[in-house]
Amino acid sequence: MVRTIFRRVEYMNVFNIIKNNFIRILQNKFYIINIILIIPTMIFIAIYFTGRLEIKANLAVVGANNLPINSNSIKVNYINKEPQLSDLVLNKYDAVIKSNDGVYEVITVKSHKFKENIEKLLKRESIDNVFSSENRGIGTNILGYLTMFILLQGLMFFTLFYEERDKGISKRVLSHPITTINYFLAHAISCFLMIFLPITTIILISINTLNLNTNISNIQFIFIVGILCILGSTFGLFISSLVKSEDNGILFGSMLLVMTTLISGSFFSIGSQGVIGKIGKILPQRKIVDYTIAIENNKTLDHRGLIMIILLSIILFMLAYIINNKKFKNGNF
Repeated sequence: MVRTIFRRVEYMNVFNIIKNNFIRILQNKFYIINIILIIPTMIFIAIYFTGRLEIKANLAVVGANNLPINSNSIKVNYINKEPQLSDLVLNKYDAVIKSNDGVYEVITVKSHKFKENIEKLLKRESIDNVFSSENRGIGTNILGYLTMFILLQGLMFFTLFYEERDKGISKRVLSHPITTINYFLAHAISCFLMIFLPITTIILISINTLNLNTNISNIQFIFIVGILCILGSTFGLFISSLVKSEDNGILFGSMLLVMTTLISGSFFSIGSQGVIGKIGKILPQRKIVDYTIAIENNKTLDHRGLIMIILLSIILFMLAYIINNKKFKNGNF
């Protein structure tokens, strides 16, 4: 009987933490601006760039004044100096073509297949035959552009957790009938809902209002965004547990997210060749992109990538719990 009462009180305390976090965040002007401006802007950027996908490749050419490629779908830039690798990584160019007495060398960070396609074009093959494979659609681009934003939100919303810890509120809360794991779970759930609710609402309104043909159902959008929000909230909890200073935590976490999202191919296609490609292939952001591309191109769905993200989220949460629980017991929390 006593144990049952304790559990009910504990669950009420978890609910109260979530409720209070929402009250506090709704008083934050940044959150309101985020809902009204930033999320719709990211969606419309994705739509805009999808419309520009008629350009199949943006090439930089060194050592030649003309190429045997004649198509409005291929943009060719004749330059004097070979671009840096960062220009390819940041998608300034899709590939660099080096010409030496009519012999062409194609350099790219995209897939080996993309490199072969460019080589076929240089041999005067038809562009329709070369680029007849699957493409990134509007749905993939929307989720790709929102991926980094969602994960960054997971960091930003843990400012409430930092605030409670720095002011000693966490210690007072944990002196009440609530376990440490449920306290951290309450913050993770709060963060998840703060990201998930506005983003899914605006995505669904945008898609249905603009009649976008994404080939991704509303349920699939909700499911994929939900997976991303789980990862974002647990990553935010892990970083806030690992790094004591809020500023340092957000800086470190943001750098990590920006780098991994860029090389994963969330914004643009990156192949699996080379060191960058192999690292990008195993990142959770890449699993989201591959999954949505498969949906839009009516391919067989491989759920293992999403299962990996869920398992990673569980690991991040448990590591955060272990770190914080140890700090709490040692009086360093």
